[in-house]
Amino acid sequence: MANVRIREFNKTGLQRFEQLLDKLKDNPPLTQWNEKLRSEIDEILFNNEFTSEFGEGYDIDRDKEFENRYHFGKYLFGIFRSKHVEKEIGMLSWLALLFFDQVCKKSAKSNRLQILSKYRYIPEIENSWRFYRHLVLTPVLVWQRLKEDSILLLSNPLYESGDAVEQLMSRQDFIANERILTVAKKLYFDEQKKKPKPRTFSDSEPGNAKRLARDIVPQLSMTYDLYDAPVNQIIDLLPSEFDQWLAG
Repeated sequence: MANVRIREFNKTGLQRFEQLLDKLKDNPPLTQWNEKLRSEIDEILFNNEFTSEFGEGYDIDRDKEFENRYHFGKYLFGIFRSKHVEKEIGMLSWLALLFFDQVCKKSAKSNRLQILSKYRYIPEIENSWRFYRHLVLTPVLVWQRLKEDSILLLSNPLYESGDAVEQLMSRQDFIANERILTVAKKLYFDEQKKKPKPRTFSDSEPGNAKRLARDIVPQLSMTYDLYDAPVNQIIDLLPSEFDQWLAG
């Protein structure tokens, strides 16, 4: 365990992080993921010219490894609890760099570090399309709202952006309704494997999760109070295309 105090980037620090991302944007070979690069990252993370201590002081284990985004969000929730962090650009960017080796995919096939768009690491909170696409912010927000039920949406690795999950997060009639979330978990979550069933988020699969959130929930909401209706009743109201998910 290597606990450090959580910090936040100032404007100069954010610019320095952007410069690093620009330098790595061509997906460098994994051989460059060495002590030199790690030393450069530490220089950015802990330099008083670029950063300052965040809030009243929060400690974090920088060496902790996470199985998936669910455990990442749970861990960060344990630190921040109900504190609203969605506008803390400097801190969220700092955490993305602190866990850079986990939020960046290392492709064994190409033997390269895979760098995504900058907004995956530096949040664009004023952009409604990109708001939920930050690799640190989304797991925190989902865990704050859904707690243990967030496993349906956060079972992927830290470096996977999960576009389908982010689309669902933007639909308040889905994400804010506990009954609907329970229905979704009954339909799409494999309790034995502890992950979503195959093709849960596939647009081409009948009765997929995105269709439930995008089309079915708004349609049923026009006639039924889905915040009060029993879960089994909601399931009975679903079109037949959803039957396969219960059977599977």
